[in-house]
Amino acid sequence: ADECMSRYDDIAIVYEGRARESVRLRQDAFIARMEAMGREVQRLIRSEEAGDFNSFLSSTLATREGDIECLVALDTVTLEATMDALPAAMVDVSLCGIGAGNRVVNGLDVGTIDMLIFPNEYAMGYLGMYELARQMGILEEAPMPDVEYRMVTRDNMYLPEVERLLFPIN
Repeated sequence: ADECMSRYDDIAIVYEGRARESVRLRQDAFIARMEAMGREVQRLIRSEEAGDFNSFLSSTLATREGDIECLVALDTVTLEATMDALPAAMVDVSLCGIGAGNRVVNGLDVGTIDMLIFPNEYAMGYLGMYELARQMGILEEAPMPDVEYRMVTRDNMYLPEVERLLFPIN
């Protein structure tokens, strides 16, 4: 993701979903990595008074027009909500993020999303079953393997090794 983020001067992270620990850890790690690279990242944080997400994002982007080149959403729900809200915002920003599912892949294919970090969902399913068996005492304690992620753009989404992740049923 470093090489992708280096394409943009003005980056903002959409801070939604922080109640979930996995999202919070991802967001904090992203901010820490960007800061380690000497990059400043704006944080778009919706307050209770801001109303619904679409209104919040539209008004925030309108007031910061030209100050944000790339929006980053680090979970599928926030990425999809950002995809939905961007047309009403009527600003020219790139959208990058972490996500999975048909809507996200379609957003990448039609150009709404510029870069996607896509997890190997099948591996995640196997890891879930592994963890369940471990907790039930069926398997011995062993280190949990990492989940494979790929950086996907419109340029590489139809390469065979990437297609297998994006379109596993085909």
